[in-house]
Amino acid sequence: EGELYLSGRAKDVLILRGRNHSPVEVEHAVDRVEGVRVGCAAAVSYLPEDADTEALVLLVESRHGEPPERFPQIAGEAARAVRTATGLEPDHVEVLEAGTLPRTSSGKIRRHEALRRWRVGELGAPSPVTALRLAGALVRSKMALARSERRRGQG
Repeated sequence: EGELYLSGRAKDVLILRGRNHSPVEVEHAVDRVEGVRVGCAAAVSYLPEDADTEALVLLVESRHGEPPERFPQIAGEAARAVRTATGLEPDHVEVLEAGTLPRTSSGKIRRHEALRRWRVGELGAPSPVTALRLAGALVRSKMALARSERRRGQG
C-alpha cells in the first residue's frame, strides 16, 4: 500500500547470482529442523576463488548434546528446508557444536566474522565450562580491575 519497511542491515544482504536475498529468511528456514538450535544459524554469501558466481554458505549450530554422527543428516535436512522456504540452494551447510558462532556483546550472530573464521578453518567449538576455567576467568578479571584502578590512581 505504498509503504516501505526496512529490516536488517545492508551489509548482511546475500547476493546470489546478481539478486539480493535476506539472510534472515534463510536462517529462519532451518529453525524447525530437528537437532538445530533455534536462532543459531548464519547465512552468508561470498565469491570463492576461481568461481564465477557467489556461494551460499549456511553455518548452523546443533542443539546441546546432539551427537556429531547426526551432523550430516541435519545438514541435509537444513538444505531441504532452505530450498523449500526460499527456493535457494545452499552450496555448503556446516553443522557446528552449540555455541560456536561468534556473537556481538548483545548476543547477535556476527555473520561476516563467522564466514571469515570458517574460510580460514578457525571456526571451532568453544572450550567446555569447568569450575577451573571459571575460577581462572574470575582471577583474570580481578587482576585486570586492580590494574585499572592502579592506573587511575596514578593519573
